[in-house]
Amino acid sequence: MTVVISYRTACHFPRCRRWTVGVLLLTMLIHSGCVALSPERSEARADNKEVASLYREDQGARVALGTNVALWSNLSGSDLERRMRVKALYAAGQLHTGSDFYCAAMVLQHGVTSDDYLLAHEFSIIALAKGEPRAKWLAAATEDRFLMQIKRPQRFGTQFYMKPDQQWELYTTADSVTNQLRAQLGVPPLAEAKEKQTRLNLKHTADKTKPEADEELTPNRTPLVVDEAKPAAGPPGGGELIDEAIVGSWQGLTPNGAPVEFEFMPDHRVTWQSYLGTVHGRYDLAPAGDLFEIDLYSFDHPQLRGERLVAIARVESGKLFFEAASMKEAEAQSIPLRRPKSFGEEVMQLICKK
Repeated sequence: MTVVISYRTACHFPRCRRWTVGVLLLTMLIHSGCVALSPERSEARADNKEVASLYREDQGARVALGTNVALWSNLSGSDLERRMRVKALYAAGQLHTGSDFYCAAMVLQHGVTSDDYLLAHEFSIIALAKGEPRAKWLAAATEDRFLMQIKRPQRFGTQFYMKPDQQWELYTTADSVTNQLRAQLGVPPLAEAKEKQTRLNLKHTADKTKPEADEELTPNRTPLVVDEAKPAAGPPGGGELIDEAIVGSWQGLTPNGAPVEFEFMPDHRVTWQSYLGTVHGRYDLAPAGDLFEIDLYSFDHPQLRGERLVAIARVESGKLFFEAASMKEAEAQSIPLRRPKSFGEEVMQLICKK
């Protein structure tokens, strides 16, 4: 049976260029019984061995680290490499079976951007249509993660985050989804998610036995998101932590001696205090070896409309080393050329504000 859904692309949120309402709605229609999609019959192609290997690496790395939240940042580089390879396989048309799309979705949902989560959600739907039962829970989780990234309430209750006081909390959940619909996607009732919040906090308290682990959770290393829930089927270890080293408030001087302060927030908002006054914007962060690549954009100050700062940064001994170049949003294709390659005379040394 072929189902065609026509929809308009609409977006009212920063960093969300592919808010595909039709795709997200399709998930709901399939599993609420409004639309019947028959899984594809036996496929001629075998599962892609490389994407299956990437999936096993992704899961194995998380099982190896266990629940020590101080160690999750160690995965950022290898996670990025796996995501890049999965996207390359996708672009080359190398994903064919339900298992292929499920494995690729699981790797992508360990990303850091709304585009990663949305593509993971779309892959989950394809995996479901191809008869892959493990993709049920993942379809719900990737939708929740996408909605959380664009600052909207999640629908199913799969996502948790750690507050600055190091207590886990269930992310805001819409009340429009019933537990019956959750069950159709292999998600526990909302009451169980709230009970899990209590269990997470009890376990986190019990795990904090080593002083060095506590030292890693300083204000400039606030963990952003954890998802401990796992699909009903498949290997364990589906959860992860995104640990952004620059989250927090940093102050110092610009190269010409003017005071400056940045506050990087877990939801990717940034506040910038300078001679221009208070400027609000957004930021993206990606690991690059022993550095971070940071883009600051969507500024609300009239003098910075259409501007983008492309920067490199490193956190070391309580200091944030930060160097940026300015460019126009319209010149996005030249970001690799404009971004500093190493720290030079324009580098700022900022101190974490206590």
